[in-house]
Amino acid sequence: MQNTVNERIRLIYKSLNITLKSFSNTIGISEGTLKSMFNRGTNPGFEILEKIANAYPDISMDWLVTGNGEMLKDK
Repeated sequence: MQNTVNERIRLIYKSLNITLKSFSNTIGISEGTLKSMFNRGTNPGFEILEKIANAYPDISMDWLVTGNGEMLKDK
């Protein structure tokens, strides 16, 4: 289990084998915003979580926010 929301976000784009830039473009925010969030160790706000949920509907938001369960939703 990844310990922080930021670690779980990193796990998402790494497991998709895409770059942070590609991930940030897909969710509609700048790469710099994500890098800054990672570097400061701040958790993403609701808007970023919502963008991830909309762009990647197979990702479990329960897992992303709490770390409970599996990354991918049950089909």
